[in-house]
Amino acid sequence: QAVVGQLRRVASSHEATQAKLGLNQEVVHEQEQEEEQEEEVEQEEQKVSAFTRDDEQHQPWSADVLLRRPSGGLGDEPFYPFAQFRVRDEQPLIAFSDALWVSDNFFKTRWRGIGDRKLKNVHIILEWIMPDLVEGAGDDASSSGKPPRLVVALSLAEGETLRWMVHTNQPVMAGVGIALRTITGRIVDASPCFVHGRAEDGADTVTICLLCLRFFNCDMYYTDAELELLEKGLSSAPLQDRRRFFTECLRLRRRERNLWADTPLAKIFTPQAEWHLLRAKAQLALMRDTLHQRIKTHRIDPAAAFHKVDIENTGIITCEDLQRVLQSLHLGFAPGDYVEVCKAVDHQGTNAISLKTFIAEFEVPEVLPTAEDTTVITPQEGTWECLHCTVQNPTVLTVCEVCGNPGGSSVWQCHQCTFINMSGCMTCDACGFGTNGQMECPPGHWTCAAETGGCTKFNVNNLYYCDACDRARPDLPCHRF
Repeated sequence: QAVVGQLRRVASSHEATQAKLGLNQEVVHEQEQEEEQEEEVEQEEQKVSAFTRDDEQHQPWSADVLLRRPSGGLGDEPFYPFAQFRVRDEQPLIAFSDALWVSDNFFKTRWRGIGDRKLKNVHIILEWIMPDLVEGAGDDASSSGKPPRLVVALSLAEGETLRWMVHTNQPVMAGVGIALRTITGRIVDASPCFVHGRAEDGADTVTICLLCLRFFNCDMYYTDAELELLEKGLSSAPLQDRRRFFTECLRLRRRERNLWADTPLAKIFTPQAEWHLLRAKAQLALMRDTLHQRIKTHRIDPAAAFHKVDIENTGIITCEDLQRVLQSLHLGFAPGDYVEVCKAVDHQGTNAISLKTFIAEFEVPEVLPTAEDTTVITPQEGTWECLHCTVQNPTVLTVCEVCGNPGGSSVWQCHQCTFINMSGCMTCDACGFGTNGQMECPPGHWTCAAETGGCTKFNVNNLYYCDACDRARPDLPCHRF
């Protein structure tokens, strides 16, 4: 009983120690995340302060405008087609539906080319039945082929004014069929003449327009049914133009998330035949972003890591070598992610990655940041960084004071599988690779040397001839039986 009691006390003490170490690790990682978030907030504040705020006063317009169909002339009327929207001349025009319009007070056409301006989200939408169809109020096409009802993106002030006009029964509302909707499609208020439209072929034009406005708002999450309708709304726009339009809008907004590659929206920018590659492309985009951050903060040189693996100096390495390159850069991904990304980068399926392809796929900058233009995170003098929890420890310690794992010169990390090995191990305990990133002959074995025409197989010492090619051991002539 005394022994059992002692074992229980030891076990409880060990559990308490492990819990404390786990808590310390969690605190360290939380502090790192807070520092990264503070840095991102500072960058966003600098970005917002650079936006221009000139000429933001609203231009009033008469409510009688709602009694006639707009002509679409830029600058002549309070509304213009959304197909003419762009924040600068370099942004491509998207052939949105003829029924989708935008208020000039939301984004003035004269703002183009006078500096970046923070892009607001669309919150209030006007569904407007054309005056010549108010009596019928259906979705039958007019004789001119123009849309029977328009969906207009309004500013908040315009939405507030129109709602006041509906509530106070202004005379103009007696002959106007309008409804105010939110971006989700919910009707906030409607005039007495407003009648819901009929869906055509299962796809309501208003719903498609609302989804296009969500796309403009840089919304990245849609259901499968919504993606199908959004694809119809963007069917006339090439994939490259869709992506450029979206990224340009995203650039002018404050978003906690700027990566869309791993969201449902990625299908809108990708041919259907490549949808099975979306996960690999998402991992590649995330890995590329992480690599850029490490280049900025640690001044690492990805090209140098590539040349280190390229022993024959041919400028071409295998996918396995590329995995070792990425792991040596300490990007923090799982080995399976590296395998998936390497397969995605190998477009030809030849198991050969050139330096040019590596630089293009990971967007490695030609000129790396210098000490003058970057804030470099370097270990303090007289410290070593724990490979498990990244805490800086004094060199007098051989184990991490937070997580208790060995570190410093007493351990080394395998370039092949990232396993942490003790310094006394010449080969990795997990994969058998050596400290130089190459497969080493394990203890108790001999190598069938390739220099003498061998097959490089590792054979146990009690064999005098190679088990694969029957070649004699290199030291057989001097072996005494």
